[in-house]
Amino acid sequence: MLFIIYFFISGISIYLFLFIRGYSLPVINWGNTSDVVGFFEFIIRKPYFAEATKFTINNLMRNIKTFFELFLNNYWFLWIFCLPGIYILFKKNKIIFSTFLYIIFVIFFTVVFYYARNILEVPWLIKIFLMPLEYVVLFFILSGIFYLFTRYRIFFFIILIIFIFFQSKNNINSNYRARDFFSYDIAFNLFNTIKNDAYYFTEHDMYFFPILYEQTINKKRLDIKLIPLPFVQFEWAAKRIEKKYEFINISTKNIFNNYYELIRQSLNKTDVIYREFSSDLLDKILKIDYIISYSGLLKTISYNKQSESPEIYKLYSFRGLFSNTAQTDENIEIITRYLIFSALHAEKLMSEGRYNDAIELFKFALRIPVEKHEYNIYYNLALCYNAINDSEKELYYLNMCIQSKPDFVFAHEQLGIYYHKRGFEKEARIFLENAIKYGTTNKKIIDLYNNL
Repeated sequence: MLFIIYFFISGISIYLFLFIRGYSLPVINWGNTSDVVGFFEFIIRKPYFAEATKFTINNLMRNIKTFFELFLNNYWFLWIFCLPGIYILFKKNKIIFSTFLYIIFVIFFTVVFYYARNILEVPWLIKIFLMPLEYVVLFFILSGIFYLFTRYRIFFFIILIIFIFFQSKNNINSNYRARDFFSYDIAFNLFNTIKNDAYYFTEHDMYFFPILYEQTINKKRLDIKLIPLPFVQFEWAAKRIEKKYEFINISTKNIFNNYYELIRQSLNKTDVIYREFSSDLLDKILKIDYIISYSGLLKTISYNKQSESPEIYKLYSFRGLFSNTAQTDENIEIITRYLIFSALHAEKLMSEGRYNDAIELFKFALRIPVEKHEYNIYYNLALCYNAINDSEKELYYLNMCIQSKPDFVFAHEQLGIYYHKRGFEKEARIFLENAIKYGTTNKKIIDLYNNL
């Protein structure tokens, strides 16, 4: 019993430290842990309750898959020693064995089954909360190794040498970050995007923490007014933001109204607000009174109709972006942001009739080494070249589009029109027929095919 109490106090002591740390005015006090209510709400993860949805079998299977991947990857082949470890621990000390079994059951059921209610954007939470269970499994592994080692020492000595060699090699490959500049560069690039004294509404850790680090540690770009949007849903955070940036009447009762009020008051003090992604619904609401546009890695909210020139990307640092440096999920996610924003920025430029600028950005997006819908970029490039009367390159990118996605109906439509305008009726008929085959609903395309 004392054994169980000891481990319970040791575990909960981490949370007690948060209560103390909250009083020292940390840079981030997520959950307001210096307040008793905030402290307990933080422990039960109330700030994340909104992310829970109904239980689904698909989410459960995803969690089980993540669970087994975690152990197989982290312990390599050593997990097979769990079986002898479980056996020997059961024989030697049934109290410890029962305690560990209870911990495994509680954590597995809570994390794997409860988080089957979570949306797909937060499966990484599973890995965090399974860490205590991993330590329990490690006890079983060590017990199994120790038991078998006392019987087969030479055999285990050879295995140990092989394990140390391969594990060291794998760890160096995955953890060596001396040439990994992604987080530094994203802060540098964001600084080159955001104008002086502007407000920056941030939502994602990969953006927020690099900038926060540079402001707090290196004292760079302190003029940027950093507002973490996830915080403003809480009264304690809304009050801090009101006090720090001299806002008034920031209410937490309606998050959309709250967000809208922050924008209104910010644009009374500055020309443009910068932010990251948000929902389509929010964009539609904002477009009633404001212009949503793009500037490099960020969206902008302002009264200005024109998007930033693609020249902004020439101010950016891309160390390792086009090489094999991106070996981690975190880096790949950052690189994907460059793809998403450059493509969206290019589409916006295209809608404004700035076709040469759009072409430049679409070609930049194609070079970014992550998985992407290349066919869509090829198609947009073809439309841009059509708009500037470069028929040769239009044809080239339409063909590239179909090579990338043979059933992309819009490319077949465009090729049918392309050949029809130039008098190549046979080729036009082939592509128009393909467009109908792949499900076009465009009446003009159907009529053109029937009239050939």
